[in-house]
Amino acid sequence: MALRGFAARMARAKAGFVSARPLYLLGGLNEDENPRAVPPGDLVRAINTARNGSLTGTRPGVTYGDADWNEAHSSGAAVQGIHQYSWGAGANRKIVAVINGNVYDEVGGTLIDKTATSIEAGASYQWTFADFQDKMFAAGGDTASDGVWYWDGTNPLGEINFSFTTSPKYIFEKWNFLFVSGLTGSSYDDNPMVWRYCDYGSDATDVANWPSTNVIPGQLLNENFGVGSYGGEYSTGMGEFSGKDADFMLLLTNKRIFVMGQNDPGLITGSETAFASVSTIPVGCVSQNAFVNLGADAGDAVFLSQDGVHSLARSRQYGDNESAYLSWKIRSTWQTLNRSRLDEAWGAYWPSEGMVIFSVATGSSATNNLLLVMDIKGLQNITPDAVRWYKWELNGITPNCLRLCRGSDNRPYVYVGGTAGEVCRFDRDTYQDLSSSGTIAMDFITKHDDFELPSKDKKIGDCFVVLRGSGGGTVQHTIMEDDGRKAGYTSALDVPASAATWGAGNGTWGVSQWGGESAIARHRVPATGSSVTVGHRFTRTAANAPVFIGLIDQQIDGGGSTQDANANTGS
Repeated sequence: MALRGFAARMARAKAGFVSARPLYLLGGLNEDENPRAVPPGDLVRAINTARNGSLTGTRPGVTYGDADWNEAHSSGAAVQGIHQYSWGAGANRKIVAVINGNVYDEVGGTLIDKTATSIEAGASYQWTFADFQDKMFAAGGDTASDGVWYWDGTNPLGEINFSFTTSPKYIFEKWNFLFVSGLTGSSYDDNPMVWRYCDYGSDATDVANWPSTNVIPGQLLNENFGVGSYGGEYSTGMGEFSGKDADFMLLLTNKRIFVMGQNDPGLITGSETAFASVSTIPVGCVSQNAFVNLGADAGDAVFLSQDGVHSLARSRQYGDNESAYLSWKIRSTWQTLNRSRLDEAWGAYWPSEGMVIFSVATGSSATNNLLLVMDIKGLQNITPDAVRWYKWELNGITPNCLRLCRGSDNRPYVYVGGTAGEVCRFDRDTYQDLSSSGTIAMDFITKHDDFELPSKDKKIGDCFVVLRGSGGGTVQHTIMEDDGRKAGYTSALDVPASAATWGAGNGTWGVSQWGGESAIARHRVPATGSSVTVGHRFTRTAANAPVFIGLIDQQIDGGGSTQDANANTGS
């Protein structure tokens, strides 16, 4: 280990070396245009990277999991939606997926009879779901030809025969009411800016229980309570938000979010209803599927607009202030997204890992080809400075949709629906995507530290790296020079084999057992030339062979003149 305390200071003073601050906890991706503005510990590149405790390294892999869904569907066509249907007061659960215009439940796909319904195939025909009165309801798909359908777990699918111009695109349950929106008509109870609902206690499968008076805005709530007339603004679904002392329903549009509260049932008289408008947030949401409630413990929700990623709590406080966007650190990546496909983006929260995952499309891609991952684990306040961002690229699967479901072990997982019939999930028990060929290409670069004067050329001393990993092989460690413009010395650091023990490895400092499935390796990389700035790049492409970096301690000789020193000749 490097010397510490007074002895270390004396030794370094004699040798002319100063040491970088050890990076015990690396941050997330920061794409600030000014490299000097990147905080210590942040990464300037973070591909297939994630935090694991206080370490940073390989992201979790994707697996078919267990008996919930153990194989890809044979159709090879897109998964259009995933939902965990729960009934019997939560005693019964099934994972259900819409694939290639059909509906299946569990174990790779038991076909559910849909003869009474119409469900079109196509990756863009996405679905939203809600559990209500012990039935699963679904809206979306091709709204010009598909209806709102439901299932009770045993019988064939049924359909609600609405008389709307087109079928609703979104469905949501709240306070024992069932809501729909995303209509396209031109009447006051059927247009892009209304939300319809079925009363508490009424049979939602009977269209008679969806009267034209059950509409928001509408006559009972004062028709002009704040929602604009249909036209340039339109409903993009519904969401919810639960804080420590309040519970709200959210009406989403492409331009605003309307916060709705629930009236005290005991105080409702005359023409009053169960709902009341509380406030308006001047930030839109692209889609109900891109709105992620983090739960009462977090007291917040996050969502996508056309301009970035937002916290609901911060949007209520700051409005549409760009510097308050949670995506502020990754604004360069955000500019590369395909805006025409943002309404087909999906989001999901993995609570056990503290990660919010968004599936988006970049460039001119016609599919969601990138996952934006926001790490919020352990945060008291979700702010742009505090969140950690990573970019994930799956190997062998294109993530058309995402959904949080519980596995048969009763633990929460983020499930991924692919464009080729895959219904799989992220899991810390694997570090490969679906199969042994599903390698994960981890690649991250630390901030380019300048130490002392930013224009002074420094001699690069020894570097000490502590890593944890398993699977053997090596991780490539490259010294990055001059704000990343040059790649310096590259060394192959040995990764411990599975079940490695002290002294069994080839690392300079040996290997010690830690935790059973992976071990610690300590490496010394010798002095390697000079540079104005110094950063560190770690890459590893392997299947089921994770590596995590825990310490980088870089020695730098700060002596010497600056590269651009000039005599001051006066005026």
